[in-house]
Amino acid sequence: MSAWVMRWRDFNLFEYVNNIYVPAAFMLPLFDIYPRCTDINFEDDQLILIIDAFTNLRPFTLEQIEEINKTWDKFYE
Repeated sequence: MSAWVMRWRDFNLFEYVNNIYVPAAFMLPLFDIYPRCTDINFEDDQLILIIDAFTNLRPFTLEQIEEINKTWDKFYE
């Protein structure tokens, strides 16, 4: 799965330089294999998970959630 953890303020630049067809943003940390995708406006410093929802239609595995949350934790170390 192609997924990126980033700050909301960096998303517009990221979207411009990558070919993401249907981006989906999730609030972090993840607590569920079926997290709610959200289109609300995040705060600029909010850490989010971005995936290409067009190619990633399956629920997250527990291993994916663990790896994503480890990445999220690194931002706060």
